Amino acid sequence: MKECWNSDPSKRPTINLIVEIAFDWYTNKFSNQFKLAESKRLELIQSKDLILSLAKSRAIFTSRWLASLISTTNLSSINMNRGTAHKCIIRKFKS
Repeated sequence: MKECWNSDPSKRPTINLIVEIAFDWYTNKFSNQFKLAESKRLELIQSKDLILSLAKSRAIFTSRWLASLISTTNLSSINMNRGTAHKCIIRKFKS
């Protein structure tokens, strides 16, 4: 941030560098959220306590085992390369 305030314009970052830094911050933020979500998802799949707590509940409902419904794809294996998400959206709407 301080680089942007430099009195010498030649020492200030270019707009391309600022965009690149902002994009990296943005993708890292969501990358961390995906990692957290993946760890919680795996924890739920392996949790026997969840099934026991539902069985002991006095609520009336119908349930089924979700492990087979939850994808075994590891979210952290999804490539978050720059521009990948918007390319997918563009392809979706163009077809």
